[in-house]
Amino acid sequence: MTGRPNATRRRGAGGDLAPDAGLTLIEILVAFGIMSVVLTIFTTGLVGLQRSLRVSEALAQAQTQVGQAFARLDAEIRYAGAVRAVSLTDAGGATFPVLEWLTTAGRVSRCYRLWLYDGQLYHRTWNSAGSPGDTPPPRVLAAGLGDAAEPFVVDPGPADSDAPLKVTVSVVATAGGVGQSRERQLHQTFVLPNTTLGTRGASMDNCEDSAVTP
Repeated sequence: MTGRPNATRRRGAGGDLAPDAGLTLIEILVAFGIMSVVLTIFTTGLVGLQRSLRVSEALAQAQTQVGQAFARLDAEIRYAGAVRAVSLTDAGGATFPVLEWLTTAGRVSRCYRLWLYDGQLYHRTWNSAGSPGDTPPPRVLAAGLGDAAEPFVVDPGPADSDAPLKVTVSVVATAGGVGQSRERQLHQTFVLPNTTLGTRGASMDNCEDSAVTP
């Protein structure tokens, strides 16, 4: 009776490993090492991709907020009777740029103020005859902004021209931390056909008397 071959024999007649010999401990350790390297590379790339997506989303959100702020300003400032770009000083002595304008509807004059401070674009409005205590709190129109060289530029045009006055608002949308910071320059120019820089036709004096600090 012919006996069955020994299933536990690890080498054949030629000295080669039998098909059921399996893997050695060294081969298993090498496989685990290669797998660890591949997983590390994959995880690092995945984390970097997630960070990049978060930065892109934050930048897109800031850009959307600025776009909505520009749309609101376009509806308000185009009817201004007077406008000016000035600077104010906070409690710590630091100065920041401010844009102010005045609109008049019938007998009611309304003052507006727009300013960029600590990475946020603020907006405030009040009746020119009101007192500072009567003014509503400021609204944040956009956040996550950087410092622009000239956020508010008032262009009166040539002195001998009837061209309308123009106001350009520029901001820098920023997102991300150290090493992944991204920014985007955003600006909008508004045409003010009925606006003056001085006191001709409309005066900013009442707005100055009723001015409120940010």
